[in-house]
Amino acid sequence: MQDDLARRLAQDPWFGSIAPAHRNLLMGQLRQRHTHAGERIYAFGSPPDALYVVIEGQVRLVSYPRVGKQVLHLVLMPPSWFGEVSVLDDGPRPNEAISVGTGILGYVALADFQKLAASAPALYRDLGILSCRHQRASLKYMGLMMSQTPPARIALLLLRSPRSPAPRGRPTLHMSQEDLAGMVGVSRQSTNKTLKRLQAMRLIELQYGRIIVTDEARLKAVVQQADKILNDA
Repeated sequence: MQDDLARRLAQDPWFGSIAPAHRNLLMGQLRQRHTHAGERIYAFGSPPDALYVVIEGQVRLVSYPRVGKQVLHLVLMPPSWFGEVSVLDDGPRPNEAISVGTGILGYVALADFQKLAASAPALYRDLGILSCRHQRASLKYMGLMMSQTPPARIALLLLRSPRSPAPRGRPTLHMSQEDLAGMVGVSRQSTNKTLKRLQAMRLIELQYGRIIVTDEARLKAVVQQADKILNDA
């Protein structure tokens, strides 16, 4: 059972690239727990407790630069590791981790990781590489979003959403329209108008608590003309 999980987790580009001996050390201390929809795994500013990995479900890493403003840094799908920054410097959490839907997390408790790293200090270098990977992905994502107009941001965010399970495998965003509005920096009314327009064009399907992309190819095609098409009443 543990061997099967180890093979699944090794599909993550970071975990699969570190030394086999280091993978074995982490797997030897890995514990699991179930999460429920909307559960806060850790809060902004909270002390470090563990290094995490998404085994099932999705996790969002977000921050709140001001009241009512939410910034999405990463959406993590299995088997993604996270929470490494505070494990590295023993500082407070720089963002908030939220479970999207139900899921299963793996975690290596901070005290256990520190014991492992005392005998294998190169584990800290491994975490440094993971942190760099996340930083690059976050900067690329934010740069892409900030270079687009609000309607195009919404369309791009939908396209970049994690895919639902096979066989259909469609991009699916699990969040409210209010949360989406905060992420793209526009009013809820404007966000609702854009989403209704996309639904009328049969590009998405609006459901309670989630938005499903039903025609990915056409949605990609309208991104370049988002202002003209999505604002055309």
